[in-house]
Amino acid sequence: MSLLRGAHRPYSHLDDEDDLVRYTDTQQDTRNSPTSSAAPASRLVDHAQRSRRHYWSTTGGAGSHQGTCSPKMCVLAAVTALVTLTVLVTVAAAVISTTASPSSTTASTASTGGAPGTTSLLLSAGIGRSLEDVVRARTPGCGEIAGVIEDGAFVFKALRYAEAPVGERRWRKPQPSSTQSCVAGRRAEHFGSACLQANPVTKKFEGSEDCLFLNVWTPRIDPTASMDVLVWIHGGFLQLGSGHQPGLSPSGRLAKLTNAVLVSFNYRLGPLGFLALTALGNEVNHGLWDAALALTWVRDNIRSLGGDPEKVTVVGADAGASLALAILAAGPQAGWERLFRAAWLDGPSSVLNRTYAQVAKHNKAFFQQRSGCANATCLRGLSGHDVIKAHLGKDDPSFRIRDQNDLPIQGIFPEQFLVVDGTTLTKPPLEMIEGNTKCDIPILIDAGNTPELVYTTMVTDLRVACPVANMASNLAMAFQSPVYRYVSEIRPSKPVKILGHEAPYSLHPWTLVAFFGLQGHFLGEGDGDGTLQEPELALRDVVREMALQFVRSGGRSVPVADWMRYPKTVSLLRGANATWEVVPTTSYKKTECKFWTSEGLTQYAWIS
Repeated sequence: MSLLRGAHRPYSHLDDEDDLVRYTDTQQDTRNSPTSSAAPASRLVDHAQRSRRHYWSTTGGAGSHQGTCSPKMCVLAAVTALVTLTVLVTVAAAVISTTASPSSTTASTASTGGAPGTTSLLLSAGIGRSLEDVVRARTPGCGEIAGVIEDGAFVFKALRYAEAPVGERRWRKPQPSSTQSCVAGRRAEHFGSACLQANPVTKKFEGSEDCLFLNVWTPRIDPTASMDVLVWIHGGFLQLGSGHQPGLSPSGRLAKLTNAVLVSFNYRLGPLGFLALTALGNEVNHGLWDAALALTWVRDNIRSLGGDPEKVTVVGADAGASLALAILAAGPQAGWERLFRAAWLDGPSSVLNRTYAQVAKHNKAFFQQRSGCANATCLRGLSGHDVIKAHLGKDDPSFRIRDQNDLPIQGIFPEQFLVVDGTTLTKPPLEMIEGNTKCDIPILIDAGNTPELVYTTMVTDLRVACPVANMASNLAMAFQSPVYRYVSEIRPSKPVKILGHEAPYSLHPWTLVAFFGLQGHFLGEGDGDGTLQEPELALRDVVREMALQFVRSGGRSVPVADWMRYPKTVSLLRGANATWEVVPTTSYKKTECKFWTSEGLTQYAWIS
């Protein structure tokens, strides 16, 4: 409707009033949400003042006045306005294409009605944003949703995919959100709360238990677009992070550049998401169920936002990669089959072997004693902060993270959150995958490595590189689909800042940071591309080329001619220009990994 801006529209005050009523109604629906805020009073324009806008102005010899005109003048003005409006609407209709994109939406409108599953686009001169910035769409699970345009793409934030896991829903499987609770009808322009966690740097609590939100970035709103879908599953040891973590999350810019629909989501963390305790019953791994439900939402709704549910690739780092593997393994028996067709896994944990009984025994002795609760009712009555405090005990929240970045002490096992529960995960995921053709999908797997320091390299080999090599071998033997392995040996141009510290060498998800184009965030240069140096730009471009070919081919190909399926070759990413060097698997760290494996130390691998 931007073509109509500036033209006189009789009775436009009725349109304004409709927008106002729509906005205030949705504010009333969501004002109790911890992620929403009431509209400033200045935005709620008085109807009497707005209704004056339709008055005609006439000019007489003595000046101007409003509200009156001669019958002849009124008829002439009305006819002129009607003809002008008809011409403009005709032109606008000719300009509007059947597909919506940020470049075409300034002239696009569609009915807000329609059957579920169809997409409707409505640009509304929403309060506080221009006409071109606000967009509405309709999805089966959420009804009408409203988002904004950012960096050339449509963005819908804080879509509730599950009911808030609070009160009696704490430590239970997530319940799909209703149309009413999925922020239907209001603008999803701000991220929802991250899941409650203890920040290891600030030593403060962040987030909320009401956190099961997802976000969508799409270049087009068109059910027939059938674009590839990339779903980002954030990492953080199952204790930290969110789907909108600065420096490591999708963006409108990336959606536009890749011509793909990008999705991210939150899942419950730490003891609120992964507490095995007999007092709570046998239901466990709630954060895993959250992730599976978010992927189910994508399957059921993403077509309305331009994506193809048959072309979903999950992208996960450390804990996120581990969750993806667990969903893949448990899919056939948990009803999570074929939620994605390929997976890009960065540093997944190969250690997931502790049973529910083992972990529950530990938690009863420590967590439950510290909580002061003897039963589930008492536990559900605790504040989220008290739950995390009972889990940490006297530990500094950073202790659980630092322990993963050091060499292990024989006989001491770091804590494990994701457990073999006997129902969803009947065995460790890799064992469940073996021989199960329903789990057979293409895999792109990575473990970063830096050669500069012997001690750092030892930790990397033991915790990540060698366990990931073993995992890649197991997956390659279990699958008919291709498994490709690469190792990035590229270090940033200067020390990166992470968890309050500077690291002189690379961190294992650095290639994913490069894919998002956000290296500047960790280099202290902001989140834009404008400040990146040539090494970062080269890495970004090479990683994006690799990822997009893998995604668009359904995981069937990569952009390096002699890069063969694992275990035949490993592709190394090296040098300031980020070039690929393909080497035989037998020549890459064979001696080091053989040593760690023979000594039985790979059991201390990175635990997500």
